[in-house]
Amino acid sequence: MSTLSKIKSALRRVKHYYIKKNRYKNVIKNLGDDITNSNYFKNNDINKCFNNKIIDTNNDAIIERIIQAYKKAKKTQKGLPEVFQVSNEWLPIFSSDMGKIMNALDTGDKLLVKNIYENFMRESCSMGLHGLPGDMNNTYFVGKISKLDSDIYLQDTIY
Repeated sequence: MSTLSKIKSALRRVKHYYIKKNRYKNVIKNLGDDITNSNYFKNNDINKCFNNKIIDTNNDAIIERIIQAYKKAKKTQKGLPEVFQVSNEWLPIFSSDMGKIMNALDTGDKLLVKNIYENFMRESCSMGLHGLPGDMNNTYFVGKISKLDSDIYLQDTIY
């Protein structure tokens, strides 16, 4: 990696940090400055919040029904006007965050669909359905969670 690339990468990390910090300040302002001193805002073991929480469906018929419904919806969508097609803005999201589940549904991989849906809120296909950031995997699921990211998670949950 060249020196210029390293500098650019470091600047992106600094920018990302300040964006998070400003987001945090705005929400705290909306909740009230005293929220950070309340018992609701204390969590000394934030990592437990991000442990996998598998909810066993124990019912393969549900998974099969989801796969068949997805395939039927995709087949139907192909014949519909452009307004019902995935727009250019959504294509990158589908290919990155939704790619794994969409591929599993397309190929009928029941075990993978089951595994993804049993740990849904910790999978990339749930992005945008909760307040976790787009980089939630790197922020919360790998290694130690920073104090700032811990506070952002708590304030987002409370908010």
